[in-house]
Amino acid sequence: MNDLLQKQGNSHEIVNTADEYGRTPLHLAARMGDVELGQVLLDHGADINAQDSDFHPHSVLDIALATNQYSFAKFLLDNGADESLVLKVYQSRLEEMKATIEEERRILTLDNIEYR
Repeated sequence: MNDLLQKQGNSHEIVNTADEYGRTPLHLAARMGDVELGQVLLDHGADINAQDSDFHPHSVLDIALATNQYSFAKFLLDNGADESLVLKVYQSRLEEMKATIEEERRILTLDNIEYR
């Protein structure tokens, strides 16, 4: 995918092209939980905060949370996704995910201290 996009002069347009529902390739990568594809898309200018055209517009982060793709959601947050775009229905999942990430970081920090 990366090679194909590099050959295109308009990769920014391609990675932000939306389907009839307003979903971009990054929305689809989020649904699949494909972090590697997500990184390629971001590298080529994908809008990390793109929203579809549903009645309640879903951000890419919404899609990751709705489909329980927590690794992808973490990837989005690590790359600057706007949390304020998350729909109310997914706020609790976002908070749970952030708490889990913080707990993992705390455990890793403790593990590093113990091994020194």
